[in-house]
Amino acid sequence: MSFIPRVLDKDMKTFIDDPQTNKTVLLVEGARQVGRSFLVTHALRACTKKWHSIYLEKESRLRSLIDACNEFAEFEQLLRDRVGFDSNADQVLFFDEAQESRKLGRFVRFMKEEWLRATVILSGSTLSRLFREDTRYAGVGDNGAM
Repeated sequence: MSFIPRVLDKDMKTFIDDPQTNKTVLLVEGARQVGRSFLVTHALRACTKKWHSIYLEKESRLRSLIDACNEFAEFEQLLRDRVGFDSNADQVLFFDEAQESRKLGRFVRFMKEEWLRATVILSGSTLSRLFREDTRYAGVGDNGAM
């Protein structure tokens, strides 16, 4: 499949490469089959940082383990053990179809507050499901959606 350059391609690469600490978690929302995942993956392949991609619609076992976490530290340990994600390193963590997890939204604010060097991107077709009624989401930027 060939890549069709998009206006957001440069913005995505800039966000990923930005060395700023305590970055806002980036939310990429859009209808299915419009190229959200392809846009992010293309930018990740071009970056020099180590990155991890988790497709929650397909990886149902990992999604269940995430949803079983009650504390952020437990969630962080799960990512370290299962995916190899080091929250203290300058790495990128990409959750595709993030809304498939019932608990992921609860951890977003801590991703920004506690993962000083990490870059986190959440993508999905219905991210409003990510922030269910019982979810506090302070820490997600006002313009966190692309």
